[in-house]
Amino acid sequence: MKPEQEVVTIDEEKAKKEKVKAVFGWIGYVASLVVLAYLIFYFVFNLVSPNLTARYMGFKGYVILTESMAPELVPNDFVFITAYDFDDLKEGDIVAFVDPNNNVVVHYFAEWTVNERGDACFRTRPADPEKPMDYWRITKDKFVGIYSGRIPKVGGFLRVVGSPIGLIAIVVIGVSIYLIVHIFKKPTKEKQEEIAQAGVSKENIIEAEAEVVKEEPKPEEEKRESKE
Repeated sequence: MKPEQEVVTIDEEKAKKEKVKAVFGWIGYVASLVVLAYLIFYFVFNLVSPNLTARYMGFKGYVILTESMAPELVPNDFVFITAYDFDDLKEGDIVAFVDPNNNVVVHYFAEWTVNERGDACFRTRPADPEKPMDYWRITKDKFVGIYSGRIPKVGGFLRVVGSPIGLIAIVVIGVSIYLIVHIFKKPTKEKQEEIAQAGVSKENIIEAEAEVVKEEPKPEEEKRESKE
């Protein structure tokens, strides 16, 4: 294979790699925008209607604060509540709902009943079977979702992170990491090539200047030539 053909082949392979890299870059960029848009919409919705987030956005996390669901759920457990059909609830399900004091409670589903207006509703109970059922009756509009999983013992940390001070700390740490990474970031291969080429060009200029200096006649030689 001729040197020219080798150069063309290398350039073609490099161009193909660059195209593939560009395609994956655009895919990652679009995916990031979609995820970011969803998260922004999620947080805005959560601020406007926090008790309806799980129902309309699919899920929401809560921190267990009391021991009413021990040993299944204990304080500082972070639980995931997901959307669920109100009419499909059954005894033994762990449900999240809004109590009369507008607090979100996570308890066991106990039984179906009706309220004084004849609306379908359910009653709940704590984990201890010896304790009586809760007095409230939960209608469909107060139902948040059903328990689907948990992360033990991280609730305290998440509550701190979710506070104003925690959010400020996250922003400061994120900006600091970004600056540190970019300050100490190693130059890319292309950048290294540019630096190398710049070094070579500088060396060529110095060599050329040296050649010019060598070729220039010395003052003594100029005097001799003028006398002759």
